[in-house]
Amino acid sequence: MLISVIIPCYNSMNCIDPLLLCLKQQTIGIENLEIIFVDDDSVDGTRMKLKEFQRNYPQNVRIIENDMNHGVSYSRNRGVEESHTPFVTFADHDDVLESALYETLYENILKNDCEIAMCAHDYIAEKDENVGEIYSRDGNAGNISSSGQPLAQRFGLQDHAARQSFMLQFRNDLECWSKLIRKSFLLEHTIAFPEGMWGEDFYWWSLIEMNLNALCWIPSVLYHHVRKEGPPASKEMHNWMAAQLLLNQEAKRRGLYQDFWEILDLELYEAGFASTLYYWILGNNFNVQELEGLRRDVLRETTDIFHNTYVCSKNFRYRYSEYALELLKEEITESSIRDFLKSIVAALQAL
Repeated sequence: MLISVIIPCYNSMNCIDPLLLCLKQQTIGIENLEIIFVDDDSVDGTRMKLKEFQRNYPQNVRIIENDMNHGVSYSRNRGVEESHTPFVTFADHDDVLESALYETLYENILKNDCEIAMCAHDYIAEKDENVGEIYSRDGNAGNISSSGQPLAQRFGLQDHAARQSFMLQFRNDLECWSKLIRKSFLLEHTIAFPEGMWGEDFYWWSLIEMNLNALCWIPSVLYHHVRKEGPPASKEMHNWMAAQLLLNQEAKRRGLYQDFWEILDLELYEAGFASTLYYWILGNNFNVQELEGLRRDVLRETTDIFHNTYVCSKNFRYRYSEYALELLKEEITESSIRDFLKSIVAALQAL
């Protein structure tokens, strides 16, 4: 077997069939895959369905059963620990794969002698009619075969400038499931998903980027992530902020923060503070003390945020984050929140 595919599952009985079909149709051959399902204490018929799939491929399918519901990070970390191949990758239980996904990633990671190969991905709504079209394809129909590999770009990232440039270019491509990674790289740098928080992908991927020497980028869309409908919940955004704070702290502990502080602080401000602020206020699910706590966290864990090259540049800012920056300058009050809301309303009206 060549690749371990790690798939956390929780109450997956009614959504995992498309993924199972996609795994069977992989052009690399299911015999070359170690498929590890980590069942996170499901309470429906998930285990029965997984065992039925395992009976058809007993040499290639493993089922790990968690003793309680630990979350996706714990399940992914456990899958990596118990994998037996040189390469690992991840999939979500309700996502859809092109049949050439693993063959393309595997051939390119070897051909380009790199630690990671990653492809482009897109997002599909839960009720998108195109989902059925993707996973019902036969063999290579409409896909990329080994004889017609897409053009791939190799990034050599041995020096700080190259790594920083790469981090900025691919700052929104942080998800774990469109990437094939050498397991030895993860072990060497002790990189795992943080448990108990949302935004675990960003933490995990940022640590990888700061230690990476070479990566192969395949621009073809070979992975389709099924996105849940609706905005992030307030709890999720709070956890995202926690992941951003943890990343800055871990980078400092590892001696990486000094080289990448401008990018790390940009993401803590943008994806952590500004996004959390926006969704909390949008959902009217906050209090002034909580927001003031977030503000103090940002100021404590960043370096000169108001003169950060990337924070001050419109080229790197997310929507509405310029208004959130004003809230960092002094203690948050009901009045300053009202001013923030007025700014957002004015921005929306100007669109």
